[in-house]
Amino acid sequence: MKPQNAFLFISVFALASLIGLSGCGKRSGSNGAKPDATIIARLEVIRQTGQPVTPAELNAWYPEPPAGDNAAPLYAEAFAALSPEDLKSPSFLAKNQQALALLHKAAGKSQSRYSIDLSEGGNMKMPHLAKIKASAQLLGREAAANAAKGRSDLAAQDAIDGLRLAGSLEQEPLLISQFVRISSDSLTLVALEGAIGLKAFPEEQLVPLQAGLRAEEGTIQPSLARALAAERCNLIALFQMPLPEYEKFVADAGANCPLGTLAEFEDYRQGAAFRLDFNLCLDYFSNWLGIASTPFPACLDAAEQSAPATAAQMTEARAKGYRVSATALPALNSTLDRAADCVAQLRVAEAALAVERYRLSASSALPDSLGQLAPKYLAVVPEDPYDGKPVRYKKLSPKGYVVYSIGRNRQDDGGMPKPPTAKPDGAYDLTFVVRR
Repeated sequence: MKPQNAFLFISVFALASLIGLSGCGKRSGSNGAKPDATIIARLEVIRQTGQPVTPAELNAWYPEPPAGDNAAPLYAEAFAALSPEDLKSPSFLAKNQQALALLHKAAGKSQSRYSIDLSEGGNMKMPHLAKIKASAQLLGREAAANAAKGRSDLAAQDAIDGLRLAGSLEQEPLLISQFVRISSDSLTLVALEGAIGLKAFPEEQLVPLQAGLRAEEGTIQPSLARALAAERCNLIALFQMPLPEYEKFVADAGANCPLGTLAEFEDYRQGAAFRLDFNLCLDYFSNWLGIASTPFPACLDAAEQSAPATAAQMTEARAKGYRVSATALPALNSTLDRAADCVAQLRVAEAALAVERYRLSASSALPDSLGQLAPKYLAVVPEDPYDGKPVRYKKLSPKGYVVYSIGRNRQDDGGMPKPPTAKPDGAYDLTFVVRR
């Protein structure tokens, strides 16, 4: 599936980060634009579904767990304890023992909400996102070291806790947070693949690993839909931004302000184009939220089929001078692809661990097909999110094999791993390879 590339879209969240949306949603004379009755009704329908339409509602939508169940404070301590030591340094692990202990402790908590205020918009700080990725690398490095020492029990726990670290972002309704989560999951799976290749894991370690992979995979798409609803909320706030806030935005953006001067934007909000612009943006997100809530691979097909209509909408927006939709709507095809990649990688890893469990009971012999693994080692063979067929499996040697998804090009490339410089839709598969 090809991402939209006809126009350069500005992410709603990125635009919001220039604005500072803490005052958005106010409606008082010249301070804010009052939508017409049709738009007000549409916003109320959104609200009645339980989704936010103001920054304050968005912040409340990110649930606060009971203090004893919230992993985020422990993760924050771990992040603060991270050593600046280079990942490749021989002393990297030794200097991060405190951080590792806190990461493992935090992973024992069942819920997470990081200390951010989503009602602050551009004033919001999110230092935890960069630290999550660094921590996933740290846990992966420890998993490799433990596997090399024959400690598969510790390596398995590293992988499980890496998945829980990424999953700590499950409820955080921001696209950027979900992208970090996907990247962290990928780092954990690379580490797990390497550890399994170094040391066979016993049954008692493989079973909880499979459960962790399955739990993480099941929340990727719902979390993406939450993030899209948050993007819509930020865009609604942009339409209703009080003019004093817009004046600050103009000052920050300078001559490159995409929505015009203060006077131009104030005039724009009094005209019919403003209402048409607002409705187009609501239509756009309604369509994409519907697509994102559809299971794989149907959502990918729907996104591809929707691309021409979306491009036509953008052409119309630019031609008619719709200031917000022509500049602030995000391109979302690639977002679904990234989610599909993550789901695929988690599913093939779960199937590979089922192969490992089979080998333990078959004197290290490999199964002839993944179908032999169900229902004893897999409830069912996982579906490839790119075509809905079972994920693929191929023997590479008497002891080596690959489990794979066909990936974004939707072609079976024989289990070829992704080359370092490959294009997103290149000729490769999403693989979990075990060579012994």
